[in-house]
Amino acid sequence: MAGKTGKVLERVLLIMMFLTVIGVFIFAYISHVTTGAKIAVLSAEITALDDVVAGLRANLAETQEIIEGLQNSIIEMEESLFAVEEVFQQARSLQGHIALFQPRLSPGKRAEISYALLYFARINNLDPRLVAAVVEVESSFSPRAVSPRGAGGLMQLMPGTARMLGVDDPFDIRQNIAGGTRYMAMLYDLFGDWDLALAAYHAGPGRVLSYRGIPPFRETRTFLSRVNQSYARLRRRYPGFTGARSLP
Repeated sequence: MAGKTGKVLERVLLIMMFLTVIGVFIFAYISHVTTGAKIAVLSAEITALDDVVAGLRANLAETQEIIEGLQNSIIEMEESLFAVEEVFQQARSLQGHIALFQPRLSPGKRAEISYALLYFARINNLDPRLVAAVVEVESSFSPRAVSPRGAGGLMQLMPGTARMLGVDDPFDIRQNIAGGTRYMAMLYDLFGDWDLALAAYHAGPGRVLSYRGIPPFRETRTFLSRVNQSYARLRRRYPGFTGARSLP
């Protein structure tokens, strides 16, 4: 009887040990599966976080580009404002010079002449002081000036020259200066020398070509001398003006 009881207990112990081992394996498996799932979730979260960080970096780079663009725009605006202020100061200087010759001319007309002179001189790549010197000698800054030979306006355009340049009204300030500065630039391009170009402006390019130099006309030579003197005076008085094609 005792022997049978011992065998039963032995079997029970074996069964319990077997169940215990199985339990350990099951627990280990469950733990492994749970840990793997947690690792997978954590990996997914890390990947999502990486994506967020990458997005933030991209947004930061874009923001930096926007900031740099704004900084460049501000610099360009400052340069533009400086250029506007420079033109304004130059126009005021020219208006004071015009008043010396035309004190009765209205401030509005003086302003119109000065701004047109600056604008069309720049368009035609000329020194505005040289253009001002030509206007001074040709008409003393009188928009309604007419010469005995029929030249009209500030830059004293002959009717045929005005038509060639597309000037419908030589007494219109803007049209006259636009045509006159264009003509000066054309003559400089033709002769490559300002004395010859100015002589051609006064006497005509055909005469400069035929004489192969400055024509021997006293009126033309006087015109050249007066323009050169006025230009030298304007350069001394207004050294800040700029112009690509000017007298040496």
